[in-house]
Amino acid sequence: MLIVDDDAKSITLLEDLLRLRNIEVLKASNGRDALALLTPELKCCFIDIRLPDMSGSVVARRIREKYAAMCLVAYTASVLSNEKDELIRSNLFDAVLLKPLKLEEFEKVMTALE
Repeated sequence: MLIVDDDAKSITLLEDLLRLRNIEVLKASNGRDALALLTPELKCCFIDIRLPDMSGSVVARRIREKYAAMCLVAYTASVLSNEKDELIRSNLFDAVLLKPLKLEEFEKVMTALE
């Protein structure tokens, strides 16, 4: 899985949770680096909405163009409840996780991915 976030604490938390599930993790701190790390083998990508070089939605759109079936999860603190619904309706993201991360929400997303 790929984590795209410019906040080191957010990356570490999500990375630790994924590694507990024996999931290999790649990390990128901006959209450009994330797009360079993409491979057909990646199953899922957790994307922060506010990145330093481009929005998470732009990253998601570019991923969808190349890997339409890849699961994309918005992982962000920068949305209000109505914005969360808009992200889901955009068809760019399969799920939205809000920061601070709630373990039960993370588990729901991971169960849906399996």
